Amino acid sequence: MTIVVDIGNTSVLLGKIENNIIIDQLRIQTESIKIELDNINDDTRTELANFIDNKSNKILLSGVVPQAMLNLKLLIEEMYENI
Repeated sequence: MTIVVDIGNTSVLLGKIENNIIIDQLRIQTESIKIELDNINDDTRTELANFIDNKSNKILLSGVVPQAMLNLKLLIEEMYENI
């Protein structure tokens, strides 16, 4: 399964794609991940961890907020070393 991520100025949209079909999506506020990495709250971390599960084998990341993109990349690497 592939996870696609679009980080915009207002929100981050994540989608799960399987067999070329979007099967699930999650939207979170960009402000919640563009803060310092250590200050990202547990609720946001849990939402991401629940959405990006062990069936995910690819993640495509795109966006216009560099700090949010970096933080999300680091969070994913922290949670899922094998992706």
